[in-house]
This record gives sequence, structure tokens and C-alpha cells, in this order.
Amino acid sequence: MNGRVIEEIREVLRIVFEKLPIEDVTQDLLRAGSLILCKRFVPGNHSGVVNAGYGEKDLFPSLVAYECECVINNRLRYAETDHVKIGITQEFLLASVNPFAQPEMVNRFMEGVDPRYQDAIGSYVSQLLTKGYPDKIAQALGGKVTDQLQESVRNELVELGSKLAEDFEEQLTHYRQREFIGPVVDSVGSMPKDELGHG
Repeated sequence: MNGRVIEEIREVLRIVFEKLPIEDVTQDLLRAGSLILCKRFVPGNHSGVVNAGYGEKDLFPSLVAYECECVINNRLRYAETDHVKIGITQEFLLASVNPFAQPEMVNRFMEGVDPRYQDAIGSYVSQLLTKGYPDKIAQALGGKVTDQLQESVRNELVELGSKLAEDFEEQLTHYRQREFIGPVVDSVGSMPKDELGHG
């Protein structure tokens, strides 16, 4: 890390910590600041750039997406976030639909349901099968069987409920893939390239 960048980090430390006595940890803070600047991870405050299309010798399109954060020491800080190549594999045309900027609307369209609603349903079903149902059964057995048997039944129901919740999520994922995502991707895959921009 060059002297200019180190001085910039020192200036940030002076602004943030003002007159606090941080001399003992200044070197550690400089090192932490340097590591943050060198990491490939780009935080949420960024702008995006997407390059998509055909190269001069390409039969099929490709896409590369980047997230750009800022310029440090005259160098752009960025991270590649997506790289898609389209082609024919085993006689099947591969296609891709990639959301950018505001992916929520695209995800709703592609999957037939809002992702937050989908997560809420999954959480509710998981909670119901791993806590609500086992607790109710254990309460119903109270006084009719030994405490040890009651707890054993409850634990078995929690384990079974966990497996059922996983199966529920898996079945919904397959359903969304088959009924929503697959048909859209297949449709995009069969479109002529001059219509792709309008799709």
C-alpha cells in the first residue's frame, strides 16, 4: 500500500476518532483499513455495470456483471458478480434470465411468488412442524405417559418435522422451477436475437 493511501487512512482515523488516545492501536487500524481496501468484497453501497452481447467470433451471447464501489489511488475498486455464457450443450439450448438493479420484480415474475413471501411461508411451516406441532402433541400426552416418554415423543416429532419442512421447501423449489422458471427460460432460449431486447 503506498504512502498516499496510508495517509488517507490516517486522515479517516483522525476524523472518526478525533482526540481519542488511539496511538497504541493505530498500526492495527492502519492494517485493518488496508485489508478492507484490498478485499475483493464490495459492500452494499455500489453501482453496477453489465456487459452483454456477442463478440466478433461468438455464435452465442455472454454476459459479465460487475459491482463498482469507488476509485482508490486512481484505480477502480470493483468485483465481478456474474459471468454467464450461453451455448449448446448435449443438443439443448441453454438460456439465462439475470435480474439487475431491482431483482425483486424479476424474481416475482420468474418464480411466481415474491421471495419475501416465499421465505415467510417456509419459516412458518418450519416453525409449525418443528415447534408448534411437537409441543401440542407433548402437551396432549401430559399426565397420560411418563415425562421421559413425553419428551422422547416430542424429540422424535421435532426431528421428523425438520425433515418434512426440508421436503416441503424442496417440493416448492421443484414446482417453481417446473411451472414458472423453466418455461420462461425455454421461451427466452428460443427467441431470435433481434427480439431478445424486447422480451
